[in-house]
Amino acid sequence: MEYELTVNQEQRRVSTIWGSSVTDESLMEYQKTVWSDATLHGFDEVIDFRKVDEIKVTTNGLRAVATLAAAMDEPGTKSRFAVVVGNPLSFGLARMYETFRGLDDRATRDVAVFEDLAPALAWLDEER
Repeated sequence: MEYELTVNQEQRRVSTIWGSSVTDESLMEYQKTVWSDATLHGFDEVIDFRKVDEIKVTTNGLRAVATLAAAMDEPGTKSRFAVVVGNPLSFGLARMYETFRGLDDRATRDVAVFEDLAPALAWLDEER
């Protein structure tokens, strides 16, 4: 998989920068690998997809990842997930993911899509 993951315990935030490609399989593997770590439950997340130039993601793949992600959310714990994208296709796919996640009653994370990192981080830092 092509991503660089950083965990900030103090901010309770997972930050990931993806490399040049993303697929249904890599998204699913990321979700299973990172979010099965119980010490990260309830953490906020920012994923930066701006370096991605090869996208092999399907609607069914996004739906499956969103369903798994909602099932892995910590019940009763609100958190935020910022997705940063760099092109119109990524933006549309990220919004689709946001919709799928929002339709799942188990989801406890707010998802938002951004085109720049600074506003995404500002949103994560807002008081709730």
